[in-house]
Amino acid sequence: NIIICNKPAGLAVQKDFKNKENVLNDQLLFYLFEKGEYLPGNDSAFTPSICNRLDRNTSGIVLFGKNFRAVQELNAVIKNRKIDKFYLTLVVGVLKDEGSIEAYHLKENKNNKAEIFAENKDQSKKIITKYKTLSKSEKYSLAEVELITGKTHQIRAGFQFIKHCVVGDKKYGDLAVNRYFKEKFDFDNQFLHAYKVVFNDFDGFFGYLSGKEFFAPLDEKKKKIAVDLFGEGSVLF
Repeated sequence: NIIICNKPAGLAVQKDFKNKENVLNDQLLFYLFEKGEYLPGNDSAFTPSICNRLDRNTSGIVLFGKNFRAVQELNAVIKNRKIDKFYLTLVVGVLKDEGSIEAYHLKENKNNKAEIFAENKDQSKKIITKYKTLSKSEKYSLAEVELITGKTHQIRAGFQFIKHCVVGDKKYGDLAVNRYFKEKFDFDNQFLHAYKVVFNDFDGFFGYLSGKEFFAPLDEKKKKIAVDLFGEGSVLF
């Protein structure tokens, strides 16, 4: 019914005005076509599709529905928060052992950049982002992040709001830090990876996935950075 895919950084999920070729959704359709599970034109009313989005430069888990019922149900369980999503991120500075970023989010459509406020503004929406620090040094922290709400650039803009920018983030990050990681590690993407999804207990179409967890390991470059900063024991995935 579904494909759970570990998307690399730098690959767009779906086509838009900037990304018109070689997007992940098309790659997965071609994969199904090669397996004989999808024949374009056979059913003009339905095309298999990705059901959750990641930014182009965010790596990790993407969920894809292979049939109409799967897409319908995936969209429903994602909307109703019946799937928990966890990320790994490397941020600037020393985080508390655990915490929650609770603020108000307003998306700026003009430049596709989100603004975060301590207090409610007109048309803003409350966001909640929980984190647990896994490793830290004098300058950086590696954290597990759980999205309680899901807004555009919530993690990236939220950590900027608390003055702990995501390493490598060109839109919300620290230019000097990004330059350092580019020169030292040849790292040119944001260190943000959707590493785990948890299907909560529920019945029905996805009952067979109830309680299951799926993990996507870090790519080798992110692993190398984590080991260099925090030691061998920092890479659990």
